[in-house]
Amino acid sequence: MRIDVSPILDEKGKKARYHLVEMPGVLLAGGRDVRLKDPADIDVEATNTGGGVILVRGSVRARVPVTCDRCLTAFELPVKADFEEEFKRAFRPRESSGGPAGDGCGRPGREGAEPDGTAGEWTEDGTARTFCGNHIQLRPVVEEALTLSLPMKVICREECKGLCPRCGKDLNLGPCNCRPDSPDVRMAPFAGLLEKMQIPEHED
Repeated sequence: MRIDVSPILDEKGKKARYHLVEMPGVLLAGGRDVRLKDPADIDVEATNTGGGVILVRGSVRARVPVTCDRCLTAFELPVKADFEEEFKRAFRPRESSGGPAGDGCGRPGREGAEPDGTAGEWTEDGTARTFCGNHIQLRPVVEEALTLSLPMKVICREECKGLCPRCGKDLNLGPCNCRPDSPDVRMAPFAGLLEKMQIPEHED
């Protein structure tokens, strides 16, 4: 999930647009691995803002597998998330011996070689991520955008009735046989515990 920014590296103000289709696979979202069943569409605009910095703006559209917090039904949530990030091209200073500079990714410089990918680390001032060569890896930015777009509480639909708190039946499939005053079956193991914990009263 990367873009080639070589067409805009030589001039400040240059822009390039990209459309990526991320095939089904595993992304990290919300601190967990999410396996996308359908391709994710990603639109990106990259701008050379000078000083080796590339400003990346874009959006991702995907269907994220989630579980309803009311009825525990698994479904796919359509998500559209915007992102914006600065990437700064990384280079190591030339060695004191006058040899070629490294590429900023921990590899020594080589004559005619083009480093690619991104180091992905933040600059010392924390304002931009670093990248190496002509390519920017978008995966961490897209994953972060998807994570931030997910709601704190996921509901399959607004009218979801959830589960019966007594028998656990999915009430979207129909009413259960529990009476309003029937005991909660989940509390059965604790039946009588309160009685045993009661302190007997002593008469003076």
